[in-house]
Amino acid sequence: MKKECDGGWTESEFKGLDLGDKRRNARLKLIAEKKGAQPNATINQAHQSWSDTKSAYELFRNESVTPEKILKPHIESTKSRALKEEVVLAIQDTTVISYQGHAKTKDLAIVNKTGKGLLMHSTLMVTEDGVPLGLGSQKLYTRENKEEKDNAHQSKPIIEKESFRWIEALDVISKRFGNSSSKIIMLGDRENDIYEFIQLSAEKEVGYVIRGSYDRILEDGGKIKESVLSEPSLGSISIDIPARSGEKAEVLQLEVYCKTITLSAARRRGGSKWIKLVPQTVTAILAKEAVVEEGEEPKEWMLLTNIQVDNLSDALKYIQYYQRRWQIEMFHKTLKSGCAVEKCRLETVERLYNYLTLTSIVAWRILWCTHIARSDPKAPATDAFTKAEIEVLQIRESHKQNKVIKIKNVQQAIKAIAKLGGFLARRWDGNPGITYVWRGFQVLDNSLDMFFAMNKSDNLQTFG
Repeated sequence: MKKECDGGWTESEFKGLDLGDKRRNARLKLIAEKKGAQPNATINQAHQSWSDTKSAYELFRNESVTPEKILKPHIESTKSRALKEEVVLAIQDTTVISYQGHAKTKDLAIVNKTGKGLLMHSTLMVTEDGVPLGLGSQKLYTRENKEEKDNAHQSKPIIEKESFRWIEALDVISKRFGNSSSKIIMLGDRENDIYEFIQLSAEKEVGYVIRGSYDRILEDGGKIKESVLSEPSLGSISIDIPARSGEKAEVLQLEVYCKTITLSAARRRGGSKWIKLVPQTVTAILAKEAVVEEGEEPKEWMLLTNIQVDNLSDALKYIQYYQRRWQIEMFHKTLKSGCAVEKCRLETVERLYNYLTLTSIVAWRILWCTHIARSDPKAPATDAFTKAEIEVLQIRESHKQNKVIKIKNVQQAIKAIAKLGGFLARRWDGNPGITYVWRGFQVLDNSLDMFFAMNKSDNLQTFG
């Protein structure tokens, strides 16, 4: 009986993959299956034999294999999933992949205070409820190792600046998803507050909700915050602030203000010339702490959007949309902690790009499995897992509980996998987190090894 590592998911997710050779296509799918089954394993740990490990190394260094070719079928699958949704949130963010201490890896650049590595800017497509549909775009790059004179970057056109990645991703998402029936809304943090992004969104007719970073000047001469706070409050909301190191959890009462305003046209240096952009009309949503202790500054959050906001209900909806931004943080956590990409020892940046692209798809799937069990818990387990995986989970669960257990839906399957990763599944524990799930996948794969090694799966009896 052939081992199916991860639900046969690679056949559908990489449908249409074209690396110029059927054997390459098959090898990439096998690598993805093995990585999905053992997320935290290095290449040699996942493949175990030297011949399979060598084939994986050869694939990543093959000139016919590129991040664009690896990502293309996954993006098509993402588009198919997005078509089923009325609204799709496209969340942008950048993360640093650190390879400090990897002395043999060539062409790495200084990326932060921790040393060398590379950068990844991704757009994760999610539903209104936060279910990750897949990647919409991804850019891997390094910075040039050179120092610029003070303010030299200000004279560069935006296309030559690193911040252009936010605008570039908007353009890519618009072209890839703009003709779908879904409404696409871009989400970004303060770094995304770029005037050219706001202007291009208007030209492309793509919605956005971004965290405001600058108290920009308005056409009437005022500034955003002063103008918005001159309006009456739409109402109040309560938000929970989780505990942090040295700080207690708290509940904040916030007043919500909203106003549609016109930003004064920004000016940019383009070489020796000044370029004036076009005034942009946006809606600012400002949530400000209602009551503060004497001597303290009130906490506040400002969002900018090009979507009409008529009342408190609309404002709350877009605040909730922005709260989905944490999903891309979970994607990065899954990629770096769950899939251990910073352990990879490939010797060139180009090979790392291929490896990171493939592993990003694996990280998405782990995240998807975790969330689909919450959003669609009664979906058949066979939608995500093979019969062999389900049978192994049933055997393990039946043995633990000393009674016959049947796993029928994805919620039961994910909870069983999470229990393999240390999840206790007590009444008050709720749904398992992503860490338990990726740990559980590793244990499941070891159980499958034993299951298939026995080569008597058809005769195995469930423990009673």
